[in-house]
Amino acid sequence: MKFIPLFLSAVFLLLTLPGYSAEYDIEGVLDKLDDAVANSDFYYRRRAYCIDSIKKSMPDSTVSLRIARYERIGDEFSLFDNDSVLIYYSRGLNAAIECGCDSLIDVFRLKLSSHMPIAGFVTLATTYYESVDTAGMSDDMKYLYFRSGRDMNYFIGILYRSFSSDPDIWTRHILECQRNMIEFQDKTTDRYSMDMCDYYFLTNRSSQAWETLIMLLDRASPDTYIYASVARSLARIAGQRGDTDALKYYLAVAARVDITSGTREVSSLQQLAALLFKENDVYRAYGYMTASLNNAAECNAVARIREISPQLPLISRSHEKLMDWWTVAYAVIISVLATCIIVIIVIAYSLVRHLRRMKAMQSRLVDANRAKEVYISQFMVLCSVYMEKLNQFNSLVNRKIGSGQTDELYRLTRTGKLVEEQTRDFYPVFDDAFLHIYPTFVDEVNSLLLPSGKIVLKDGERLNTDLRILACIRLGLVDANRISQILNYSVNTIYSYRNRLRNRAINRDTFESDLMRLGLK
Repeated sequence: MKFIPLFLSAVFLLLTLPGYSAEYDIEGVLDKLDDAVANSDFYYRRRAYCIDSIKKSMPDSTVSLRIARYERIGDEFSLFDNDSVLIYYSRGLNAAIECGCDSLIDVFRLKLSSHMPIAGFVTLATTYYESVDTAGMSDDMKYLYFRSGRDMNYFIGILYRSFSSDPDIWTRHILECQRNMIEFQDKTTDRYSMDMCDYYFLTNRSSQAWETLIMLLDRASPDTYIYASVARSLARIAGQRGDTDALKYYLAVAARVDITSGTREVSSLQQLAALLFKENDVYRAYGYMTASLNNAAECNAVARIREISPQLPLISRSHEKLMDWWTVAYAVIISVLATCIIVIIVIAYSLVRHLRRMKAMQSRLVDANRAKEVYISQFMVLCSVYMEKLNQFNSLVNRKIGSGQTDELYRLTRTGKLVEEQTRDFYPVFDDAFLHIYPTFVDEVNSLLLPSGKIVLKDGERLNTDLRILACIRLGLVDANRISQILNYSVNTIYSYRNRLRNRAINRDTFESDLMRLGLK
């Protein structure tokens, strides 16, 4: 009997340990999330491979098949690569306009409007959304209309809430879209139940949603997007209730499934990092927030980057202080042990070298993050240039049509003169942006070429055709079709230049793989 008080005390200590929850295995799910983050590249490559397989399997022999292909591929890229989403939906919109199918035009405009704010294109998104006429719409189209409006306002709110005199305006728009959306949905589906739960949450009736969401989570298949969505909704309710254990658990579940399903544009990992930082779990917070920023950059989710930007410096500074504390601790230990015996001095020396390597790795990580920020900035510059050129082209078309000069407009577009002019304007912008990121690119390329095959630029040239093709390859654009579209050359020309450059290389077989390592030293 004398052991009973001791046993009860031990149980009490276990129950009061940080991170312990009798209901939620928080540490277990965080360990699984750590493993998913460590292997995230595998999951993202797997999803990219699946999308490539879909691309190859879908025919595009007719306009209708081509439109269906663009929509399917755009859907597959959703929350994974927002640039590709916008590209394929835009192609689908153009194809729908060409064939004069108003319903498909509306579909693509709605889908574009829900994804454009992620990349910061708010004005164009609202323009597309407001151009859709709801008169005579089917229930399915009305559902898509209001769902797109909800998503659009959500991302606009992320971008503009802190600058608005009425920060709740987007919440009201979201609530209105959510209320209308559920009226036109199939009420027998799990998706309807989830949307109803979201509506209850928005109207402060989260208790009505909790049990339904728990049932949906039990019924959903793990490692699916619907499973992650339910977990995120449970986390929102837990946060509203102040239940930290449930909030942490369901955020971790959602973040793990997001990663294993190859989803990049999500907030679960970011929110979990902020929560763990408040609980002084700096290591995990820093790793999760860094992974969130990398995902947002890869997805070109400007809205999400803006959310992360104020939080990451605080976490980074705490992480650096923690690392500095360990550095000091190691130095003290090494200095004490160094007074004992010669063997300890050797061990201390190896530890110092190890610390130097760690600091060098940190420095390279900082440089890599800076390069990524520069890349995003330059990409946005290129986007703005293209938007300006598109506006100029629209003005030219409107002017010619308005003055009845359609024959002249046809002659301009048929000769390709406009495309050539835009290409000539594009090259200097591309050259400046690329050389800003890789200033020694020309010299490094020449180091891979035979003396007789080195590239010599003319006066005033920053890059020539050879170097622009190699620049595209260095940026990861290995597909000849994509390079030909960007640089306005034929595919055969791209193949010809690539073969000729390989023949001029010192190591012909490894030339392009050597090229991909330029700028990493």
